[in-house]
Amino acid sequence: MSGHTSQSESDGETTSSGSEDREHNTRKRRTLLLSMAGASASLLAGCSSESSGDGGGSSGGSSGTTTGQTLKVAVWSGQYHTYFKNTIKRMYEEETGATVKLVPGWSAIISKIKSAPEDDPPYDIAVTEGQMYNQAQAENLFLKIRKENIPNLNKVYPYIKNLRSTKYGAPFDGAPVGIMYNNQKINYDIRDWQTLIDNKTRLTMDGGFYAYTIHIAAIVADQMPGVEEIYNKRHHEVPFRRVKDFNTTSFYSTGAERWQHMQLRIANAAQTYFGVSMGRKADNDWISVTLPETTTGYYDHYGVVRGTDKREMAEHFLNFMLRTDVQNKWGKTSHQLLANKNAEHSQAAQQAGFPSTNQEYKNFHFPNYEYLTDYSAKFSRKFEKLKRS
Repeated sequence: MSGHTSQSESDGETTSSGSEDREHNTRKRRTLLLSMAGASASLLAGCSSESSGDGGGSSGGSSGTTTGQTLKVAVWSGQYHTYFKNTIKRMYEEETGATVKLVPGWSAIISKIKSAPEDDPPYDIAVTEGQMYNQAQAENLFLKIRKENIPNLNKVYPYIKNLRSTKYGAPFDGAPVGIMYNNQKINYDIRDWQTLIDNKTRLTMDGGFYAYTIHIAAIVADQMPGVEEIYNKRHHEVPFRRVKDFNTTSFYSTGAERWQHMQLRIANAAQTYFGVSMGRKADNDWISVTLPETTTGYYDHYGVVRGTDKREMAEHFLNFMLRTDVQNKWGKTSHQLLANKNAEHSQAAQQAGFPSTNQEYKNFHFPNYEYLTDYSAKFSRKFEKLKRS
């Protein structure tokens, strides 16, 4: 996703030990949640009908009359917006006769909903990553999903349905953090994140927000399984120390800055998102892309915005987005993670090792914002200090 340098999530698999951490995991601190969402998001870029077995008829669910109607949908800006316009928007409009007005954005998506009159929202549907989605729920910015109108939710991987509540949003797609590298400078196989440390690879890492960078560091740490160091208070120092093991020649704050560091040879490899990297690879033969088997990433949920007068149409659109043929087309275009367990990822994504089963999804350690919210200020300070050291 172009320009998308941070996004993500509560996954239910990262649990803390000790009563103190369990208490933190169950509390929701709304004030910190609001500040985290702003920080993360600011770093962030005609079809065939199906059988009734995939949502009932053409799009599934109850659609009402969509012909001639306009639906306003907030999506990520940059390359993601282009992909969405050329696939999801076009397919829906050709099939229904409706108009989909895309509104690209990043950090302002939530603030625009909050500042608008409740009966005149800026969008009918809005995309959110993990902590933005948590904020939308905490601030009652999304309407409850009427699941009878979105039967294709039954096609979503159970792991993704449990990643966070689907009470106020439908999971749609996401992206794992991969490695984009200069194949003219690197002549060794990059199998995992540890390979970069072992070869002292000149690396540019996400410096805009701590979550993904410290998750990578926790993956290469060996004191606890998975990324549990992050979610156990006694081990909070570990991932911040392990970041220093990488030969990080720069920290970037935007996708454009990340690409510039690669072009100027400030770094020979970059921590980045798989779909974005594939877009760069298509236009630059010196770029290669690899995906570590164990990594982190973000996941998107789309919600129906409070005050919309097109709630039924919005739910119809969400159900359409989850349809198998639509997800297939989206995956082929964007190289994103797909929510529908019956859909097929792009050929490049399959070769890279994208999950095809519920079990394989467990190799993706999506940040758990239910926990991180309580430690946001602490982790942010530690990360800023680390970048200056």
